[in-house]
Amino acid sequence: MRQFDAHIQIDGEHTVVVSEGRIEIIPAADIYTWFRGESAAAWPLHEERGLVPGAAPIREHEIPPVLRRDTVARSRWIPADFESAVATQLDRVFQTRSGTCLRNVISMDLTIMPFPVRDPVTWEGSYRPNAAPRARSSDRSLFIIYTPGHFPRRFRASSLFHELVHVYRIMAGVYRSREDARYPTRYTTWEEFPAVCIENVFRSELALPLRWGHYDLSMVLENPETWIDNADNRRAVEQLIREMPVLTQSLAEIDIPFNPFRQISRGRAGIASRSPTTFHVPGVVGRG
Repeated sequence: MRQFDAHIQIDGEHTVVVSEGRIEIIPAADIYTWFRGESAAAWPLHEERGLVPGAAPIREHEIPPVLRRDTVARSRWIPADFESAVATQLDRVFQTRSGTCLRNVISMDLTIMPFPVRDPVTWEGSYRPNAAPRARSSDRSLFIIYTPGHFPRRFRASSLFHELVHVYRIMAGVYRSREDARYPTRYTTWEEFPAVCIENVFRSELALPLRWGHYDLSMVLENPETWIDNADNRRAVEQLIREMPVLTQSLAEIDIPFNPFRQISRGRAGIASRSPTTFHVPGVVGRG
């Protein structure tokens, strides 16, 4: 296990699997053969893919291969490689201004572990981007299950940033995983709105394409400057400002193309500066 800083540690030896309401921590090497006698569709859990000369990079919606027992038996899992790869992405996140804002509010211990072979909730083999926040209620342990090699190289840091937003909201006590997304409607749950919105601030700082929503990673947000003019978007962002005042206030200081927190903050400041000033002079009221 590698200690990244006072709160964040990286554990390439184990992984978290959620099944039937329970959270199990099992050795990472075992997940290659933990199929209950079945085959599964997933990416190999090593960072080498896309970095080895000649290896094709992983695309956002590329269908993973079916891993059978004979294939799995030949797969290699080196914990130190995973820990080094995750540390690299953490460095990239925290070298940015938006990443620094997020790091400054992380106040609980957090462990980053590799993603299991199958979907950790449904056990289905169908592909989805492999990262997720998890909290164990018994001792309030917080986990991110994430493997950098599951994502295209330029989106690896933003995918990790996205999960860090989720776990911060768990830390802040405002995380509501089962609440539907009332507005806007481009998100599977309400919690994906803050994660995508703040991730887009991070992406804007790095001049990366902005996410349109949570459903389809291939769709790019257009007209980011006027995004906040949509009434639903503004209402949702104002809710985030109420729920996470410290983080959103610090994000509002960053001058980048997409930053709805800054737009709202500057708009409020402009309204305040235009308000008429009323002076009260003692002894004058009532004369005449």
